Amino acid sequence: KTHQATGLIRYDSLNGVNSGQKLKFTLRIAAYSTLLALIIGGLTFLLVTRTNFETTLLRTPGMIFQLDEKKHEVSNLYQMEVLNKSMEPQSFKIVAPKPFTIVWVGKPINLVNAGKMTKGEFFLRVKLGKWENGKKVPIQITETSGKEEIIKTSFIQPDE
Repeated sequence: KTHQATGLIRYDSLNGVNSGQKLKFTLRIAAYSTLLALIIGGLTFLLVTRTNFETTLLRTPGMIFQLDEKKHEVSNLYQMEVLNKSMEPQSFKIVAPKPFTIVWVGKPINLVNAGKMTKGEFFLRVKLGKWENGKKVPIQITETSGKEEIIKTSFIQPDE
């Protein structure tokens, strides 16, 4: 339609255009194409399997257990950070297994805004003798969509 020679628009080098030699699919081109496909596939996998939130739970450094002799309870103080990696606000529910109870220090972590991190502190309490010494405590964090994360943390108490 433009009355020009065919094959003028193509990916080629200057030598290829001058000599009329077409581009060959070499081993180097195949290797780089495979490497690029693997990198794109890896990034896609990481994006698809990414969770909407991330939680960090630490027993407060330098603190030992607190013993309430009247109630026969022992408690540990924990610091929790919840990072919302989604684009919508998320509400969370934090649950400890029986026989533990969670007592928040200040405001509990219920809602985390989009792209923000919220910090909170709580005591984990249990009656003396109800938990095996040295056994990890699984804390369950559940978001509104139902996805959950279980973090196992240490719980120290006096030897009986």
